Amino acid sequence: MNIMATMSQDINLVLQITMLAFLLVAYMSFRKKRMNRHAQLTTVAWAMNVVSFLLVMIPSWSMTQSTILDPPITTFTVASLVHIPIGALGLILSTFLVVRWSLNSGNVQACYGKWLMRTTMVLDRIGVHRGYHLLDHDKLIAVKH
Repeated sequence: MNIMATMSQDINLVLQITMLAFLLVAYMSFRKKRMNRHAQLTTVAWAMNVVSFLLVMIPSWSMTQSTILDPPITTFTVASLVHIPIGALGLILSTFLVVRWSLNSGNVQACYGKWLMRTTMVLDRIGVHRGYHLLDHDKLIAVKH
């Protein structure tokens, strides 16, 4: 972990790596037709994502929202404008999937099939990628000061 990162950034990085591990094992469970295990693992990953959103992303957004659209337009601006709506949409879709599964436990079709899960996964990966770009920007600002 980078010495210039804040404690919340380090915790978020650990959460993101842990979530990725859970999602990889969940995918393997899905491939083996172990749907309940798949649902349990993805639900834990979703819960970690919610914690990350509440404890890291919202505070970060509140500290930087006034400067995101300030001129000049930078890579930070573009990364923020991609990360925020895509990450929010990914979280909304994953919340929908978790709720649908919990209400219809055991019914695989309740999650509306692979297209919604794949869409959610792609949005999540794009959001995480852009989030890491923002983390690099925060570290750069910390080094400059």
